Amino acid sequence: MTKFTDARAFLNHVLTSELIEGAARASHEGWLTGKQKELSGAFRGYGPKRVRVRDLSAAQRADLQIPADADPALDVYNPAYVGWADLDQDVKNKNVPPLALLLYHLGQNVLPPGATVLDLQAVLQGLVDGTDKAGILQLTMLNHIVFQCQELRTGARPYGPNARTDFPLYDNLTKQVQALDGYTLLPAAAWLLGETKKYTN
Repeated sequence: MTKFTDARAFLNHVLTSELIEGAARASHEGWLTGKQKELSGAFRGYGPKRVRVRDLSAAQRADLQIPADADPALDVYNPAYVGWADLDQDVKNKNVPPLALLLYHLGQNVLPPGATVLDLQAVLQGLVDGTDKAGILQLTMLNHIVFQCQELRTGARPYGPNARTDFPLYDNLTKQVQALDGYTLLPAAAWLLGETKKYTN
C-alpha cells in the first residue's frame, strides 16, 4: 500500500481510484441514518417507488397516521431506503459527485500549498467532531448545490404540478432538508479521515 505525506497527493489518489466508491458508500449509509430519524414523522421506509406526502389523499394520510401539517414534499416511501448492495447503479452513481466535490474543495480551497496528510486529518477531524462549524456549513451548502444540479439533470423542477421544495438557496431550506446534506457529507468525511490513517501509518 502506498504511503502519503502530501495531502493533495492523497486526495488525488482517492479521486482517481476505486477508493471513491468507499466514500460513496459512506455517504449512502449516512443518508440511511438520516432517514431513520424521519421515521417518527411522515416517513414510513422502503417502497418500490418514491411516494411523498403530497402524493397521498387525506384518507391515505390518516390511515398512515401522517400529521396533517406534514410538509407535502416529505418522503413517505423511498426505494433507496436499502443497503448499499441493494441500490441500483444509478443511485450509487449519485453518491459520487458530492464526494468528488468534498475532495476537490479540500484540496483546492481549504488546505494551503504544501499541506500534509496530518493537516488534512486536522481539517477532517473538525468536520467530523462538529467543531469546524464554518467548514461544515460551507461544505453542506456546496453539497446541496451538487444535489440540485443532479436533480435538474434528471428532469426535476422547483415548479409545476410536482414542484419540489428543496431547490431554493440553502438558507431558505427547512432545517430537515439542510440536515440531510450533513447526513450525506459528514459520514464521507469520517470515512476519508479513517482512510488517511490507513495510508499514512
